[in-house]
Amino acid sequence: MPSLRSRAVPGALAFAVLAAALLALYAFVAFVLPGDANVLPHSSGIYDMDVKRVMVDLTTGKPGYRTSAHPLQKLLLAPWGAGLARVLGDPLVAAKTLALLATWLGALAGGVLARAFTGDWRPALAATALTGTSFAFLLAAGIPESATFAGLATPVPLLFGLARRGRPLAAGEALIWGGLAALAFGLTFTQVANVAIALAVRLWEQRGAGVRALAGRAALAGLVAGLLALALGEAQARLYPGTPRFWTLDPVGAERPFVRATAIRATPAAHTARLLLHFGVIDFAAPRPVLSDFLMRDHGIPSWSLSAEEAGWAEWRGLPLLLAAALLMALVAAARWGRWRDPRLLAPGLCLLFHFSLHWLYGREYVIYAPHWHGLLVAVSVAALWNGERGRRGLPLASGLLAAVLLLNNLAVLRASYAEVSFGLGAERRDPRGQARAAEPGASGAQR
Repeated sequence: MPSLRSRAVPGALAFAVLAAALLALYAFVAFVLPGDANVLPHSSGIYDMDVKRVMVDLTTGKPGYRTSAHPLQKLLLAPWGAGLARVLGDPLVAAKTLALLATWLGALAGGVLARAFTGDWRPALAATALTGTSFAFLLAAGIPESATFAGLATPVPLLFGLARRGRPLAAGEALIWGGLAALAFGLTFTQVANVAIALAVRLWEQRGAGVRALAGRAALAGLVAGLLALALGEAQARLYPGTPRFWTLDPVGAERPFVRATAIRATPAAHTARLLLHFGVIDFAAPRPVLSDFLMRDHGIPSWSLSAEEAGWAEWRGLPLLLAAALLMALVAAARWGRWRDPRLLAPGLCLLFHFSLHWLYGREYVIYAPHWHGLLVAVSVAALWNGERGRRGLPLASGLLAAVLLLNNLAVLRASYAEVSFGLGAERRDPRGQARAAEPGASGAQR
């Protein structure tokens, strides 16, 4: 009779093959699909992504920017990016390489989480395929953004907490929790919530050890996190002169322009539905790109933005609409047949609730923040469906077919996005509806 270890080999091998295919796909998306399109002149003009700022932060010795939101990103990432830039000879290529690697790790982490929740490689393959071919991850693989790197601070503490289940929470483990908290905070300050939630659930599981002992472990983790963050912040300011120390800034004040107070007050139901649509559909399968003027209207920035948020019937009809229906049916199936009362899903569920609540209050084009939660949402949904047993039937085949169609749709959307970038996103060449004006006789130039 074959051992459990020998039966796991084909699953692990299939996962390795999928990982290699995904890495090749992301290299294609980053370096081949864009063609001659240059995203650098359009920072905040393509899905509201800060391309130039992120590239400079990742690959140069210039002062770090936006340390109010990304307190230690310069110190944690710039040495890698600057080294790559020297080797490759192009800072944008180096930034893209880092981004595609981080995206790849995030997609694989979603699969590893699904296996940790189920003990089986098949749901891991399904979760990796669905995460890896989603619009959010293909976009992140091709255009550098801070959330791509900070997204890794979601699965890591959850996996660590799962690995420690059933073991006493010793001082050594508390030190590791403190280090994870400092790193998560350093990449994007709100990401420390994932570590706090995972540690809180871990403490709850250890409640029989006594309140005093657990409070001491929590205090030790918090002390280590604070001291390490301060030490790294000081080192960052000295290594990259001109970089503000994060404790001198007001992160809430800096992000206040992006709070959705007006939308929440005016149309709370529509605002909630819009965010649910992003979490459940647009992060997976985007409609064709449509121009949005919210940057000019709301923030006075003279730039156009390619937006999935304001798409109408013309952008959804066809394959995107069919995919949206399929995704909604899959979510209904997971809700109906999934086994959700699993203690392993408590911390991930609370993390998803945190991210939804945060972005109910904050953000514009949510797809750029999706690496913070997207892989986790897929892993939890696939695991709940798989553990519900009834949902296992057809899951491998259905997820493979859905991933293939997602890939076709999303590559087409990205190609159309890069075509808009090549066109220049120029307001002066648009009609009042945002469509490209017909060229005048004898005129030359790029056309949409």
